[in-house]
Amino acid sequence: MLDGVPESFIGPLLKDVVMHEVGHTLGLRHNFKASSIHSIQEINTEEFKGRAQTASVMDYNPVNVNFNDGPVQGDYTMVTIGPYDYWAIEYGYTLEKDLKPILKRVSEKDIPYATDEDTWGPDPLARRFDYGADPLDFADSQMRLAQHLRTKILDRIVKEGDSWAKAREAYELLLGRHFNAVAIAANWLGGSYVNRDRKGDPGDRDPVVAVETAKQRRALQFVIDNAFNDEAFGLTPELLAKMTVDKWWDEGGFRSIFEDPTWPVHDRIKAIQGVALTMLMNPTTLNRVYDTEFRLPSDQDAVTLPEVMFGITDAIWSELDKVPDTSFTARKPMISSLRRNLQREHLGRLIELSMLDKGFGASAQPIANLSTYKLRDLADKIEHLLSNGGRTVDPYTVAHLSEAKVRIDKALDADYIYNIDDMGGGGGLPFFFFQPNGGN
Repeated sequence: MLDGVPESFIGPLLKDVVMHEVGHTLGLRHNFKASSIHSIQEINTEEFKGRAQTASVMDYNPVNVNFNDGPVQGDYTMVTIGPYDYWAIEYGYTLEKDLKPILKRVSEKDIPYATDEDTWGPDPLARRFDYGADPLDFADSQMRLAQHLRTKILDRIVKEGDSWAKAREAYELLLGRHFNAVAIAANWLGGSYVNRDRKGDPGDRDPVVAVETAKQRRALQFVIDNAFNDEAFGLTPELLAKMTVDKWWDEGGFRSIFEDPTWPVHDRIKAIQGVALTMLMNPTTLNRVYDTEFRLPSDQDAVTLPEVMFGITDAIWSELDKVPDTSFTARKPMISSLRRNLQREHLGRLIELSMLDKGFGASAQPIANLSTYKLRDLADKIEHLLSNGGRTVDPYTVAHLSEAKVRIDKALDADYIYNIDDMGGGGGLPFFFFQPNGGN
């Protein structure tokens, strides 16, 4: 045991780090697509132990924790170098003058490559700390693991005699794992696989291939289910009552002395939901969705802008589609406090998207049109719900929806003025000005 952790676990991790850094000394760059060659189900088998889990030690891999992903716990990390490493070293250090036979292997399944600058591109496989041939399976596994361990925090993670501050530390650690799974899934929306093949290479692969439509839909639903629904976060009154902090005026505890003993529920969850919205509704992602629609043959199924924008909106505002069949109170509101925060955040994004010139390029107009359409739809639903004077709806929900209706009405009534120089060909830059309710 090394500080309470088995050497059999720590040793391979150290070996993995050493192999990675030696790879750099030999000239190898990071390879963040390397983790995509084997499924996590295949890795977690007895037959696979001792083999390279990924194509390269130059990837950033998470620890392999088998949570119902295979019959046995496989190796926790890379225990040997991968096939890409052999291939890259062969190319860089061979004494042969003709390198073409080596390069011709580029399309082989076991030697994919994507490096640092590829991680901000469209390929969802070119990511740090994802895992397996289908990272969405890994995201599912990580979410199941986080949700399972949350139920064990009070009974198993905080042991007799421990400070209850460990409950808070454990929850936040698992919340980080939760968020990482959401981030992995969000990368798949609007994505495209990128191949570095040249014309004439074996396999005749296209350099850009749209991500399968079914996978994009699965990814979108994963984010909706695990970032926008209250139940996904596993918060209970019993757990929150234990999530405190220790305060020690020394180097080890100084970080927490200014933290409030009560965990800031709404701020933490709102922050995660806001980032999740950004990952789905940012200009780059929506532009990619829009462009992919055009790139694919018209008779082929594709994820569309309306599907994405309407799907997100309908999921976030789903309470408006339910006819109240009971009376709600401030203690049992129709729309929970976490959902009200989410809806307010989403409404701000939708209003911004309804305005032009928001950095979306050619997709700005259809995005604005779709956003305006959904704003009108939301306004109609809110008006219908509140038309009975809110007698069956709690004051929190009435106030929230009334304020939302005012914001929507003001946005829809805004006047649009375009720079006359630009319209007249005078070379001026476009200028946008909005006057809510005809103001000066």
